[in-house]
Amino acid sequence: MVTTRQFWFLNRDGGSLLKVVLPIVGGLIMLGASLSPWLVDPLLGSSSAWKLPIDIGWQVRTGIVSYGLLCLIAALYSFTVAAATVKTFKWSSFFIGKYRVAAILCLAPVALFLLQYLFVDIAGMNILTQHKFQMLLIQYHFGYSGQADRIVIDPYKFTDATILGRLQLLTDQVSFGILLPFLAALFLFESRRFVVTQPYAGPKDTNRKYAWIIGIVFFALLLGRGPIAMFCNFEVKQALASGNYSSALTWLNVAQTLNPSLQQVAASHIERGEALYFLNPNQHSDDTRIYLASVYRSNKNYLAAYQELLAVWQTHPSAPWVVGEMSITLQSLAELTKSLNGSVILRQEHDNTALIWVQLLDKVDAKNLYGQYMTGRILYDVHDYSACITQMDIILAAKPNADVRSSAITYIGLSDIRQGKYSEGRNLLFEALKADPSYRNNTAREALSGLY
Repeated sequence: MVTTRQFWFLNRDGGSLLKVVLPIVGGLIMLGASLSPWLVDPLLGSSSAWKLPIDIGWQVRTGIVSYGLLCLIAALYSFTVAAATVKTFKWSSFFIGKYRVAAILCLAPVALFLLQYLFVDIAGMNILTQHKFQMLLIQYHFGYSGQADRIVIDPYKFTDATILGRLQLLTDQVSFGILLPFLAALFLFESRRFVVTQPYAGPKDTNRKYAWIIGIVFFALLLGRGPIAMFCNFEVKQALASGNYSSALTWLNVAQTLNPSLQQVAASHIERGEALYFLNPNQHSDDTRIYLASVYRSNKNYLAAYQELLAVWQTHPSAPWVVGEMSITLQSLAELTKSLNGSVILRQEHDNTALIWVQLLDKVDAKNLYGQYMTGRILYDVHDYSACITQMDIILAAKPNADVRSSAITYIGLSDIRQGKYSEGRNLLFEALKADPSYRNNTAREALSGLY
């Protein structure tokens, strides 16, 4: 029997107590993982494992089959392994000593999570990217420092069209809950050190070997659609770079067949548009227009990009890939005016120009919090306090994260004060501070101290 230093206080009876305690601890950690936040939306806050449905590439998604459910199954299996060590029950022999299987079950939710968000759920990651851009631009107009990222992202240069880009975004947005399964697996792997090695009982069962091979092939086919689609998409980029546009279209069709969510993101339409544009320069389509718009935007010619996208948006006003591209372009046009900055004399002209773009952004994407926030801020800046309050109330109804909520309440309170409602305004400023647990909202603090 191997002795371990880490758990010497439980090892006085030869490790039998550890063989029960460690799987129970691992199971409890997995229960905690199911209730902990795994993914943080930049605008809407964190989501626990129970709120993240599983999607492995077959377009079958339901809220019941979630990462929380996988964590619960792993926890129950760990508890059963511990119970089988103590007491004999029906099928207990199947669970005795299965610490390795329990550890693999603990790690399975994390593996599927990475598979989904890096290879499969491209549309979901694109929404996360858009929310990240909106949050970064909103933070720029807070007037104080926002939450620091693990990896700094430039909204004008970042792309989620590559695995590296999605990994970078995911690194910023994952929460501590995703680390708990690793801790649970560590406890379960540690439990294996207390299993008595059985004497050699003859050759291994060949049927078990074949069962493992069949199982591996089955899971490779089940989970392989997303990675294969990403391989095809890599070939698309290689074919475009070499000027082989017909081959690029073929690979793109295969990739979208394997992973239909690619059709919901602009990157695939831009790739198709590039191939079609160079194959038939005189024939324009929605895809070629969105490709030209991406070229104009990369050269910071946002107005030309908007003009190309306008024709596409009029045809497909609710398509996610069109709404996403239009939103990014209109956000860039609004930021180009340098609104809410500069001297008081020049600010109103800049604000009025930006207001045109953000109000158009509200029409394109009514859920775009950047457009709603900037509309409210500009309305406050031009002294339309009642309209500012109405706009900030719309933001609060969307249940944004604590930073956006605190700022929205701040400007409602400031608008009340500007309208002579001093008591109501100060109460709202105190409420804004309560919504600011990280003590970043200096605007509200300075207003309460009389410095604003």
